[in-house]
Amino acid sequence: MAFIYQCECTPVNLPIIEPIEAPLPFQNIEHFENWLREVHIPRTLTIRRVPIPNTFDEIDANKTECWGIFSSNGEFERCCQVYPETTLENFPEFENSLRGKIFSHNHFSSNSTLSIGDVFLWANLQMKEIRAVTENCTYVIKPLNQNWPNPNSLFNEMKNIWPLLNFDPSFRPDNGLRHMGYQILARERCFIYEFF
Repeated sequence: MAFIYQCECTPVNLPIIEPIEAPLPFQNIEHFENWLREVHIPRTLTIRRVPIPNTFDEIDANKTECWGIFSSNGEFERCCQVYPETTLENFPEFENSLRGKIFSHNHFSSNSTLSIGDVFLWANLQMKEIRAVTENCTYVIKPLNQNWPNPNSLFNEMKNIWPLLNFDPSFRPDNGLRHMGYQILARERCFIYEFF
């Protein structure tokens, strides 16, 4: 067995994420996603509060996302762990390493589809697929006929579905609204949206 460690893009002000044992290298995406369901996601359900250094706040150290990066033909490249809401804006090298790849990661709620941020990351980096794995479902977005939507055009389409985005770009529709919105965008041929 080997270990999956903390990503280099994890904020430095947060506690170090404990490595988790995993059967690396994963044989394929399905192997990784089965491992997420059987090992990693159940681990995230056990609360383990630890202090955030130099603050009076705490964080649930078990509530981590595990990111799996696969080549465009599905071969395992790497895995790492991050805390939720980790952004890549200060890590262009890591972000560019996702370009054209298949990116899979866990979400915490059993019905949590891809976030709007996930979808824009996919469109901006023209990833082959972006996938969110929960206890019961896998959500996938991929290009239609190898055509990725322009991120600005995609945002305008989203504003038609969720008008609050016109007033508050940080608006986050809940899982059900996002799921329905992605189905509408797929019907409008913006991308392919699958869930199984």
